Formats: sequence, structure tokens, C-alpha cells
Amino acid sequence: SILYFESKLIGHNLGHYLTLLLSGRDQKLDAALMEWNVGQVSNILVGGYPLGFHMVEMDFFDINLFIGLPFGIVFYIYYFYLIGRHLDWYFTHFMFFACILGTSFVAGHVIFSMVHSPFLACFLLDEHRRRAERS
Repeated sequence: SILYFESKLIGHNLGHYLTLLLSGRDQKLDAALMEWNVGQVSNILVGGYPLGFHMVEMDFFDINLFIGLPFGIVFYIYYFYLIGRHLDWYFTHFMFFACILGTSFVAGHVIFSMVHSPFLACFLLDEHRRRAERS
């Protein structure tokens, strides 16, 4: 309701707008970073944050807290490489991947839930059709 949105914007500072935009996930991220003591280099490199108890619900941060920053970045690169190698990268393909990547930074359950799989299947089938027409 409108009262919910008004309660989030009391004070009109940037933090309230960010919390409203991210549906409170920024507060979950702050709590997770404080609890996990991200200042320790080993926690950043190897991860190990117990996601079963406190998911941040932003895929990029969940992955990096769980398996570490280097492995999280490799995971993202490999994930998009596996899908992208089958495409000729038309503008629509690029926009789809940009939306998936951007959404996974601010929302949860994007990469792992496969909600986007019907769209991905359409892109791959379209690519297969285009290649068949060329040959």
C-alpha cells in the first residue's frame, strides 16, 4: 500500500531510496558483511558464509560470500561464457544478458532459479534457426 512506501521515504535521504529500491536487501547485505567480518582477507578469498541461515538475496553477493570473490567472478564469467558461446550476439542477446547480469546484482534467485530459462531457450532456438537458414 501507499503507507509502506511513505514509511520507507521518511527523511528523504539516499539510504531510504536505496532500501526501497532493493526491498531491504541492502540491509541484509550490511548485516551479512558485519557478521562475516569481511575485513579478513581469507573470508573474501575463500568465502564460507553460511547461506542456509542468512541469504542476502542478491545473487552476486550470495555467490561471493559463499565461495569467495575470485571463484565468484570465475563462476559468473564461466556461466555467461557457456551460454554466450552459442550466440552470434545480436543486440537483443546482449540486452538479455545485460538485464540478467544487472538483475542478479540487485535481486535474488535470478541465476539459480532458472526463471529466465524460457527466454534463454528462445534465444538459443532463434540462433539455431538463423544458422540453419544461413547454411
